[in-house]
Amino acid sequence: MPDVNEMIIFAQVAKEGSFTRAAKQLQLQKSNVSRKIALLEERLDIRLLERTTRSVTLTDAGQIYFEHCLRVLEEIEAANLAVAQMQTIPTGTLRISAPVALGVSVLALLVTDFLKHHKKINIELILNDAPVNMLDSGIDLAFGAGPIPGANYVSKEIGYAQWVLCSSPEYLKKAGTPKQLNDLTQHSTILFSSLNRPNSWTFLGPGGKKDVIVTSSLTVNDLTAVQQATLAGLGIAILPALSVTEDIKAQRLVQLFPEWQLKSYPFYMVYPSSRHLSAKLRAFLEFIMERWSPTPPWAISLENI
Repeated sequence: MPDVNEMIIFAQVAKEGSFTRAAKQLQLQKSNVSRKIALLEERLDIRLLERTTRSVTLTDAGQIYFEHCLRVLEEIEAANLAVAQMQTIPTGTLRISAPVALGVSVLALLVTDFLKHHKKINIELILNDAPVNMLDSGIDLAFGAGPIPGANYVSKEIGYAQWVLCSSPEYLKKAGTPKQLNDLTQHSTILFSSLNRPNSWTFLGPGGKKDVIVTSSLTVNDLTAVQQATLAGLGIAILPALSVTEDIKAQRLVQLFPEWQLKSYPFYMVYPSSRHLSAKLRAFLEFIMERWSPTPPWAISLENI
């Protein structure tokens, strides 16, 4: 099959009616141009050009091929322009992955506001508490509790997510309220399996650092399910402050041991390195960093609840 370079050379010769002028326009040696045309005709097994000492003209087959070449080259130019514009004009679909709590509490409203200002961008928001493979899933931007290694990605730490130890009033009425951290070992707990060592809870407080190993009644890989089970009175759980703030305010959940701080986890924003950054992603990153400065929305304090 003829390659694009041969089509470009042939089209230029047809336009100029001369190997010499075509070679000059293409900044090639005349011998190279002649050789490419000869190879093209050999592959197609048909003569495309009539050559005389004074001019080069198209055969009937050459005229047909020339017209098709022009259409193909126009499509290639349009494709190149479209891709180039994607690097300069924010347009297209942006696929964003985030934990459910962040998506529901923060990103849904943020994305809505962003789309009001960027009419040519569509956003697909994928909420999942499990880690994602950005390359396999076609994700442009991922939020999560861990960085993604690799030279082609940037892992930007954007703060620490606060977690809260809580339970429902119904469970505490039935099982009793723990008085000290060690009492947690005697209680039913709901664990989030995606955490590192989910049954080992680390606290920092007046007595320094303390690790408590708990027993699980239910282990789930989805934080929404953990929260629903906690609200239903199954036991005690640690949950993101973003998820439980309203439930604590409404007294549907009770925060336990507020004087002790649970081990916080660094929060990352992961996206392709700058040389692979599309205009749509660059626009979104600039938008959220402006909105989240100086304090990101997940840096919630529950002291006054």
